[in-house]
Amino acid sequence: MFVQKTFITISAISLFLLSNHSVAQSSERWFQIEFSIFSNESALDRSEELWQPGRTPLDYPQRIDRLATLMDLLMIDELRPQTEENQQQELQEVIPSADAEEFEAPPLSLYPEMKAEERLFKFYDFDREALVHLPNSQSDFQQSNRAIERSADHRLLFHGLWRQPVLAEDQARSIYISGGQQFGKQKELQGSVTIRFNDNADRVVIDADLWISEFSNNLSGSSSWELPDIPNQFENQGDSPDGGFVPTPTRLFHMQQSRDMRSTEFHYLDHPAMGIVILVKPYEVPLLPIPELFQLGSDGGQADN
Repeated sequence: MFVQKTFITISAISLFLLSNHSVAQSSERWFQIEFSIFSNESALDRSEELWQPGRTPLDYPQRIDRLATLMDLLMIDELRPQTEENQQQELQEVIPSADAEEFEAPPLSLYPEMKAEERLFKFYDFDREALVHLPNSQSDFQQSNRAIERSADHRLLFHGLWRQPVLAEDQARSIYISGGQQFGKQKELQGSVTIRFNDNADRVVIDADLWISEFSNNLSGSSSWELPDIPNQFENQGDSPDGGFVPTPTRLFHMQQSRDMRSTEFHYLDHPAMGIVILVKPYEVPLLPIPELFQLGSDGGQADN
C-alpha cells in the first residue's frame, strides 16, 4: 500500500512539474486585448467619401475564430433554435416514408446514448485559456463605454476583452466580429480583426477588416451591394425570425486599417462611419496551482507489509 501511494505521489508531482515547465518554456508571448467599436452617426461625416458597390470586396479570412462567452456553456444543442429545414430533416429521420416497411421501434438498447464527455460541464479557465471573453469586472473601458452609450453621435456596436498568444502574420488567426442591430442573419457590424506581431516582433499590430451596413425592407431584394455569407461555424440559425426574409443592404461603409501599437497605451482607429479604441497589455500566463497530492504515510506512517 505504501509503495502504491508513493508511486501515485511521484507521478502526480511529475505531471504537475512537466505541465508548468511547458508553460514556462513556451515561446508564445501572451497579451490582454480590449477594444470597443462604435458607430459615427453623423450623416455628414459618412458622406465624406464616395462609397461605391464592389469598390473593395468583402470577405472573411479562412483562419478565423470567435470569442467564447459564458453563454456558450449554457446554449446546449437542445436549446438552440432550429430552422424549418432542420426540423423537416429530423422528422424524416424518425418518421418512415409511405412505401417503407412497417415501422417498429428499436429496442431501448439500440437508442444512442449520450457520450460521457457530452455530459461533462466545462467551465472556462479565464487565466489560461485564449480567446475567452473576460468578465466586465476586468475591463479598463467601462467609463469610456458608458460615455459612448450616452452620446447622441455614437453607438457602441462591439466590445471585446480577452487574452491570447500573439503570433507572426503567417501564423495568426483572425477573430470574427459581429455587433449592432440584427437584420435577418446579418448584423449591422460585421467583419474580422487580426492581432499579430510586426515583422520585427517588437510591436503588436491590429488588422481591422470591418463593414457597417445600412438596410432597407426592399421587397424586390435587388441591390448593388453584396454581403459575404457568414462563416458556417458562426451562423446562428435562430437569427431570422421573420420567415427567412432577407433585408437588402442599401449602403456599406468599409474599414480596412492596420496599426502598430505600443503596449499599455490607448490607440484609436478613425473612420467616417466608425471608430475603434484598443488597448493591449502584456500578460503572463500563471502556473497551474499545486494539486492536492497524496501524503506519504497518511495512514499513520505504518507501511503495509
